[in-house]
Amino acid sequence: MYTVLNEHYDLLLCLRLNTSSKSMWSNDVIDLFNNLGFSYLFNNVNNDHKDLLIQRIKDQFIQQWHDVIANQSKMEYYRLFKNIFPI
Repeated sequence: MYTVLNEHYDLLLCLRLNTSSKSMWSNDVIDLFNNLGFSYLFNNVNNDHKDLLIQRIKDQFIQQWHDVIANQSKMEYYRLFKNIFPI
């Protein structure tokens, strides 16, 4: 079933391949997918991995949050009260 989402995806892919612009938001999405280990998802659009992708984004954010509060001296007092990220 070909949907409007597929049409938008095809248009983005065509623009990405035929445009030298580095400021397209689709490049940021592709970089995010690559960093999360989901490089193949941009070329294989489906909802099968949506929940896994969302969970991976949350996990990565929480890891970065923990890293910031653990390694910055200005966060020492904050760590005393907030050491678990609320979801």
